[in-house]
Amino acid sequence: AVHQGGPQTGSDDFYLGATRRSDAKDSLKPTEEQIMGEILPALKRALDDTLERDFDIISSCMVAMAKIGKDHPDFKLVDVFRARLTANNQEIRETAALSLGIAGIIGDSEEQMDLLAGLVLDNEVGRKASEGSQVNERTRAFAAYGLGLAAHTTSKVEVKRKAFEALKKLLEDESMNSRNLRVATIQAISLLNVSTESQAAQAEKDLLNDAVGALETYYMKKLGPGDQLLQSHCPTAIAKLIGKNHEKTEHFKNLFAADLKGRGKVKRSSRDIGRSCAMALGQLCQPIEDKKAADAEHCDLLLEQYHKAKDAQTRYFSILALGQIGGLENRTVLLKEFDKAKSLEKPWCALALGVYSFFKYDEQKQTGGATEPEETIGETLYDEFRSTKQPNLLSSLAIGMGLNQYVDGADRMRQMMLEKVAQEELSGYLCGGLALMH
Repeated sequence: AVHQGGPQTGSDDFYLGATRRSDAKDSLKPTEEQIMGEILPALKRALDDTLERDFDIISSCMVAMAKIGKDHPDFKLVDVFRARLTANNQEIRETAALSLGIAGIIGDSEEQMDLLAGLVLDNEVGRKASEGSQVNERTRAFAAYGLGLAAHTTSKVEVKRKAFEALKKLLEDESMNSRNLRVATIQAISLLNVSTESQAAQAEKDLLNDAVGALETYYMKKLGPGDQLLQSHCPTAIAKLIGKNHEKTEHFKNLFAADLKGRGKVKRSSRDIGRSCAMALGQLCQPIEDKKAADAEHCDLLLEQYHKAKDAQTRYFSILALGQIGGLENRTVLLKEFDKAKSLEKPWCALALGVYSFFKYDEQKQTGGATEPEETIGETLYDEFRSTKQPNLLSSLAIGMGLNQYVDGADRMRQMMLEKVAQEELSGYLCGGLALMH
């Protein structure tokens, strides 16, 4: 948001409107000269001069440098982070590993990916970098996230492939008993950011199929309840990779729908599986404009789960998924459910209406059309906001109105924020709602 700039007090746009062309430079983004001449050197000095006991300052400096993601003429970021992998403090070590990924690919991609993969796999390269007989488990987990982030930002398929091959080894390693590392591996694979377009290069198609296949293989294993918690990260990871239009989307919609109903090929006992499947269907299904739409059956299932699932969180994620899927039919359903919802369900219905609005606006922006405000939803949420006194519901309504961009509610939200300063959680959500309205 800072880098996007936008109208500010004192700029021409503030009183002329964003459509008026202006020579004023409204971006808050620092110039390249400031980054290289002032900011990076200042962060490096702070990093070098801070004692290890002040690990929070060291961590913050590394993350800030990683977000800049550029080498300085006097030092390379990879070298800066590598030097902190041997720190006595665990937070510094794991932040250094993560920063290698946040920075994206800088300079020699092979060196950077070998270092991250070495840390993840606890091999000779990783142990040499960390100067130990083995790489600490948490450092390995953060390095896994780093691998995923580095792969996410590059367009080089060979770099993405290198990250995946390292992660795949861990996912297939049945002797590994680290829960943190297992989850980090699944999430990192979900970050690969491989094209799903039909005209994508064959290397990309192969990588995507391999990544999805590895996640499905692990997900379909017959494991106990504790490991099912780890498996539950797979449906949303797969959904993130393939989206709504991949050739395997239909297969996974049916697979996750069956597991949500408790009738899948593998017997499950963990509630986390159903919760994850509900969220994954929200990411995979197409908007439902009428009851004859292709994914209407899956939406009917989500609505049924919202009404009848024994696990409360599965119910809540199911109604949220309907908001994410969108379409006129789901809009009607969500408004009806909001009106008749009981106290525990109403906050989730409010969030679902906000999520519906957000994704509808997002789709309109992507197609280049004008954004049509969902005023009925905004008014519905605002009417409830003015009448209720329940902090949990007020918090959800604030976020829902923010996602809906219902700026007519902003004055009352600001007033309540000042009145409820002592209720810090509610005040925080009111801040969040106002921020979402810009």
